[in-house]
Amino acid sequence: MALLGYGIVEISVYIRNYVTDRFDVENAPGFFFATTTFVGAMYAETTVGFVFLGASALIALFYWIEILLSIEFLIVGSKQILDHPGYVELLAGGILLSAGFVLAAFPADPVYHSSVVNIYLHFAGFAMGFISTYTWVTLGRYVRSE
Repeated sequence: MALLGYGIVEISVYIRNYVTDRFDVENAPGFFFATTTFVGAMYAETTVGFVFLGASALIALFYWIEILLSIEFLIVGSKQILDHPGYVELLAGGILLSAGFVLAAFPADPVYHSSVVNIYLHFAGFAMGFISTYTWVTLGRYVRSE
């Protein structure tokens, strides 16, 4: 699961390096909270669960609203990525792989035959993989800039 958290940060780095300069690695939590919103939507059954689901969706929205409202980001990004063959396919493959990983790791029915998928442990691994990688990449940028 830590690999999924790592993948989210690396997709953000890829977008920054090969698609558009307007996307920053500091926007990676937008992917993280969008994923937690998706996972939370599958398992929220109590009032507390729905509160956390709403909070996660709101945080994801705050990260993405500035980028999604910027039409310049979409135009410049699409022109840059279409100029380089293979970049679109690699980005789409990374996003599809990450989405498939989420669906495999967080099944809709956690009971499988005679065993139960430990959703909490999977989520903890996902969160720790994201937090450690995001911290490493972000701190590395600041250390190199000094």
